[in-house]
Amino acid sequence: MHQFEPSEPIQPVGSQDIYSFIDRSKQWVLDNLPLMNGDVQAGILSLQEMACLIQPLVTEAQYLLANYELEDLWMARMLIQPLGFLISSLEKHYQERQHTAGTALRHLKGAEDLLFQLGKVANHPPRDSHYTNYLWNVVAPPLTYTGDPQEVFFVRSVTRTNELHEDSYNALLSICKGELSTESDDVCDAIKHATKNILAVRDIYRSFFHKDEKGVRNMDFDFFVQLRTFKPPFPIKGINWTGANAGNLAVQMCLDYLIGTVMAEHSDFIDTRLRLLVGEDQAAIQAAKQQPSLLDRLLKRLRLTHDEVQHWDDEKMIHYFHQQDFGLQHAITAYGELVKAAGEMSAIHWSLIQNYIVRPGKRLATEGSRLAVSPEIGLTNTPHEKIKQIMEMRRNHPKINRLLILLG
Repeated sequence: MHQFEPSEPIQPVGSQDIYSFIDRSKQWVLDNLPLMNGDVQAGILSLQEMACLIQPLVTEAQYLLANYELEDLWMARMLIQPLGFLISSLEKHYQERQHTAGTALRHLKGAEDLLFQLGKVANHPPRDSHYTNYLWNVVAPPLTYTGDPQEVFFVRSVTRTNELHEDSYNALLSICKGELSTESDDVCDAIKHATKNILAVRDIYRSFFHKDEKGVRNMDFDFFVQLRTFKPPFPIKGINWTGANAGNLAVQMCLDYLIGTVMAEHSDFIDTRLRLLVGEDQAAIQAAKQQPSLLDRLLKRLRLTHDEVQHWDDEKMIHYFHQQDFGLQHAITAYGELVKAAGEMSAIHWSLIQNYIVRPGKRLATEGSRLAVSPEIGLTNTPHEKIKQIMEMRRNHPKINRLLILLG
């Protein structure tokens, strides 16, 4: 572990100096943060010493911003990334030693103002997020809190999940926007493509449990519940901000809207997470919310209303279905497989929550461990039962289930 060496003061500061700092600070995080976190937990490094090691990065970033008119959205986001890893790590250690939330910022001169300023320019939360930790963490190796291969596995799992969901979203969007007619032969192919992707996400979730030839899991139960403690909530300028949560992938929320599985309470829940997203993802969710869903498009082609689907008896529904052309029957069959895949994905996700958060968290709590993030709630302070209800919507949506009666 070595001290971060600030660059020589440069007047005036140019964009090349900002990018140089970003590269140097990322490398410093890669080289030092896992060692620092390990030393603090082992009692070798004090929190005051850790704060002193981080301070030069904060000070140089402040200097650069004081001498440069920062307007570049992506430059600000890349500045948040290494600083977020460092500050959240220090905050975790303070909270687990029974200090109040926000203590890390009070021990890093100028850090709170710096994060607040960067967040405004970046149109991004003023701290680390699922963007900085996962979606934008594409260096090899990625930035991590621990340096453990299990954390790298998790980072890569989240980024791959996002890629698959984006591909599914794009495949379905053309149908929902009416650009690809539900009477087209390509509709079934698009729905099947999205189904294949969702099943691939399901398999990513399953892979957490997989063991290598030595019997070692891709992700150990206790490791994960400890890993999430590096993302504790803390206030910035009086507003509480929660940590990086892989459940905040905007494209997953958009996909739910396009498939048609979002109910009123799910929509309200999504709205509470908008502040944790960048501006372009907020806009994408609002657009997806206004878009006719795949369910809406299929009902329109069936010439049925939502009310009719809810109230027709099963025999009448099935008889009506068999009067339709084969193309429509095949499209509805493909839709049924899509919904089934989403349900399977959600079921495995719920199993991950139980096995990787709830159960090991309870055991660690009984052993007297103090965790900066409680295993009884999600990273956005959402009770697990609320998450379960949302997952159940994908599996047991009342209107979709009525429609799928058509399949017998």
